[in-house]
Amino acid sequence: MIRIRGPEKLFDLDVVGYEFPNAIDHDDANWLAVKISASDDDFTWEAEDSCLLTSELNEFKYWLQAISNRQPVNKIISFLEGELSFRYGFEDDVLEVGLDFIFHPKGERYIYGENGDKKYLMSFPLNRNIRGVIKSIDAILDKYPERIN
Repeated sequence: MIRIRGPEKLFDLDVVGYEFPNAIDHDDANWLAVKISASDDDFTWEAEDSCLLTSELNEFKYWLQAISNRQPVNKIISFLEGELSFRYGFEDDVLEVGLDFIFHPKGERYIYGENGDKKYLMSFPLNRNIRGVIKSIDAILDKYPERIN
C-alpha cells in the first residue's frame, strides 16, 4: 500500500487485483483495481475503481525517482482514466494528489460537466515520504507485475 501523510491528512492507495485476471489482451490483462482511503480536515472517504494500468504505476515510480534524484521532470503526471493525478512543486517540495470522479470525496454524488465538481486536491510535504512511496510501489508491482502475452 502507498501511504502519504501530512499534517492532519492521509492518502492511501492500494491495488486490490487485476480487473480482468484471465484476460488475454495486453491492456485488459494489465488494468488494476485500485482502492483509495483519504482523510483531511474536511472529509474522510474510501473509493474503488479500475483506473490504472501497471505501466502507469511504473511511470509514477519513475517520475518519483526522478524527483528524488532532482532530475528534470514534468510537474504533473496523470493517467488514462483521469481519476488520479499528481503534481510536484519543486519550489516547496510538496506533492499534490488530484482526485476526480469516483475518487473525489463526493464519490457517486460527483457532478460531471462544465459547471460540475472540480478535481479535489490534497497537498503533502514530500521530503519524508518519497523513498517510502517508491518502495511501496515496488512492492505492489512485485505482486501485480505487468503481464505480457
